[in-house]
Amino acid sequence: MTEPAVTSAYSFVSSVNKDRSGDIVKRLQTSNQAHVPDDEAKPVEIYVLNGAERVVAGLVARVIWGWFEIVAIWVDEDLRGRGLGTELMGRGETEAREKGATAARFSTWDFQALGFYERLGYTQYGRLDNYPPGHTVYYLHKKLSG
Repeated sequence: MTEPAVTSAYSFVSSVNKDRSGDIVKRLQTSNQAHVPDDEAKPVEIYVLNGAERVVAGLVARVIWGWFEIVAIWVDEDLRGRGLGTELMGRGETEAREKGATAARFSTWDFQALGFYERLGYTQYGRLDNYPPGHTVYYLHKKLSG
């Protein structure tokens, strides 16, 4: 732990502390609630199971503030190219619409499946080069209705 730096009446402490970090996050969330509508996140989780009931693909997301926010999508490498990812995205978008989503957003890296998402109608609204070093992260969105 770093020694506290004292500036007038305040100490600056550089340390990992779950209680303090949790408190800071909670304060920010409380402050944000004065500016954004209160909306409970609605989970969207779709899994593809093989004959042994083992997960071989899946989509984990949520709908909040009218947006379908994709957290993760995965298809086992040996099953890619068989339409499972397309089916997962389609089912996820349908469920998201049913839960009130009018648009979708997520990010993907250059070594993931940017072309796949673009073929599904997603467009870039931003990118961050050299994150992590040597790679680019792309921010994508798509209108889901109207």
